[in-house]
Amino acid sequence: MSDQNIKPQTTGGIWFPNAFRPEVADAKKPIILHFHPGGYVMGDVRVDGAFAARLLSEKIGCYALWTDHGEAVGLPAPRGALIFSPAVSFLAATDPKTVLENPNYKNDYMDPTFVTWGARRFVLNEPTATTYMNPLQSPFKSPCPIWVYCGGCELFYDDATEFVSKMKDIPGNEVSYVVKRLANHDISFAGNLLGWKTEAEKIADRAGRWVAELLH
Repeated sequence: MSDQNIKPQTTGGIWFPNAFRPEVADAKKPIILHFHPGGYVMGDVRVDGAFAARLLSEKIGCYALWTDHGEAVGLPAPRGALIFSPAVSFLAATDPKTVLENPNYKNDYMDPTFVTWGARRFVLNEPTATTYMNPLQSPFKSPCPIWVYCGGCELFYDDATEFVSKMKDIPGNEVSYVVKRLANHDISFAGNLLGWKTEAEKIADRAGRWVAELLH
């Protein structure tokens, strides 16, 4: 997938727990480049939003786990990708009916208004962007191993499961899939608010072990 209209630009970011310093002894620790959930607008690593950032740094020892276009900017190839509770069908989510008819609608806390709003703000009316908006229907050859987590009671569960299956079918892809059967959406990043704190820590532990295997 490529788009000549996409140009590199500077954007804001936050180092957690503190800024990277290449001269210190632990500079070779992996770094996680995290694109936060919630339609890319809900939550961050500040104060009460720091639950996920703390978990990732504690369990994975992060200080780049992966990057995009690495060769073009002189960075090494990705080592791996961690994907938590992914939304992989944004085009479908622009219609609130897809949420109301989802078999997990009564199990999850997300409502049609929020899901549809987030999808409509993200989706572009540009045909060349379709593969980015709808990876469920556009599986791809990954340059690195992928670890995916999803809760069994999430609105996104069926889509995530289908996406994992399609990605595994592509020769050369390495995809691991972890499911917490009774969990609703994104407990990895909101478990402290939803009563799933212990389970979220266990998921982070599993992600950390996977990363450790990649690095050794």
